Amino acid sequence: MLSYLEGFTATAFDKTKGDAIVKMPNRPGKGMKADEYLWHRQIPNFYFHLTTAYDILRAGGVDIGKTDFLGKYDMVDL
Repeated sequence: MLSYLEGFTATAFDKTKGDAIVKMPNRPGKGMKADEYLWHRQIPNFYFHLTTAYDILRAGGVDIGKTDFLGKYDMVDL
């Protein structure tokens, strides 16, 4: 999966415009502007599923906590 994503370059996104229309997969004949689709549907949808998976794992007894969800912080010395 990562190798696939690493294959993209910045020029692959040159034609991408925020006002392009994305067809809604589960609503025939409907669409959204690409920027609204990303920010109002896809990113919240991703975090919903991530949080749900995290909750299911915790409920199943897996020893994970908040730092596993948030990831590593890049701390600096003061």
